[in-house]
Amino acid sequence: LGEAAVRSLCGLPSIIGAHEMIRQIVCRGGRADDGLTICPETWLWGADDYADSETDARMAWEVSLLLAPALSRGWVKARSDVRGRAYYSVPLVGLEVAAAPAPSLPDDLPEWQEPCGRLYHDLTLAARERLRSAKATNPGEIGECPLPASIDLQRPRRRKAKK
Repeated sequence: LGEAAVRSLCGLPSIIGAHEMIRQIVCRGGRADDGLTICPETWLWGADDYADSETDARMAWEVSLLLAPALSRGWVKARSDVRGRAYYSVPLVGLEVAAAPAPSLPDDLPEWQEPCGRLYHDLTLAARERLRSAKATNPGEIGECPLPASIDLQRPRRRKAKK
């Protein structure tokens, strides 16, 4: 089975969704000091900053699922700042992908199967738990947990202005 078939079996977004998300990052993002196109993850669902809501957690999860194929290919990089806010950046190869037409998928992809989706979910949760106690191994990780898996971590709250 190829990646497209496995993603289909698990009920995960395809590479086409990742391609569209790269384009969204490029369109909504700006330039970082290092010249990369960078976009706060909240901008990808139309918010300026994190709110203490289930909606933000759900949207961050959806964004991470959509971007997973792009992250694994190096088309997008996950970053964070000192306040724990997540950002996505697009290196040169990602800009080239964004400028190209969307990839196509085979017509004969298998249907979603609940056991496959459940297995993916269970393995993802197990990996997150392992990463919570493992030492970070690269700069794309926030603390003990990689950024794409950070969606269930507590987000910083805005400080209330003093009156």
